[in-house]
Amino acid sequence: MIDTNLAVLLAERGLSISDLSSAIGVSRQTLTTFTDDTAGGIRFDTVNKICHYLKITPAELFNYLPYDYSFNSGEYYNAFDPESRLGSNRPDGYSTYEDEYFEEYFDEDYTKVVVSTNIRIESALTHAEHNLIASANILIEDFHPTTRMSGEIVLGELPDIDWEKPLDDQERAEQKAAMKLFREMYDAFSVRQKTYFMKKLSRCLCEIIAQHHSEVEGSDITARTFKSDFIIKNL
Repeated sequence: MIDTNLAVLLAERGLSISDLSSAIGVSRQTLTTFTDDTAGGIRFDTVNKICHYLKITPAELFNYLPYDYSFNSGEYYNAFDPESRLGSNRPDGYSTYEDEYFEEYFDEDYTKVVVSTNIRIESALTHAEHNLIASANILIEDFHPTTRMSGEIVLGELPDIDWEKPLDDQERAEQKAAMKLFREMYDAFSVRQKTYFMKKLSRCLCEIIAQHHSEVEGSDITARTFKSDFIIKNL
């Protein structure tokens, strides 16, 4: 995994993206992809201009960690509607849960959902690859573009739903190994990298919710319109 220190380097010098863009003749949009680590490809002449202007070396501009991660597949469940599950058929014995509690304490504007995704983790040190389950229980009030999504993310466990088939011993062993590798990667992250990881994971969960409302309810809301505030419970 390679990312950049550009945001930190600019902050240390009291410079903005616009200042750097004007000084070196590189578009603000291109430089923004450097600061948020979304650049798919980097031109050597752009790196050269940045290094010359900031008086740094490429080694000071870039960070390398021997880990990679990505998010793949996602599941959405509405606690009040077992038919809402996406991605697979509803398992036998699946039922809603906590219905009476939510009906008693919350009005119909609230929706209790469970969202889960897989985090694919790879290590260049050991060549290990694992898929780690990440799930979150979310209570949504008054669904609209400015809705704030918040909740606790749990790693390595299935969502708290009435499952017909829980994790078997082999799957639990896989999640234990995946969690061990995740901790190694996360401990190696800088504070900024941890923040960026949480931002990407939160966006992934919000995209699953937006996809559901787009496909099932005809909503044109996208994940980028949500405000999100998630924490990982079992780190």
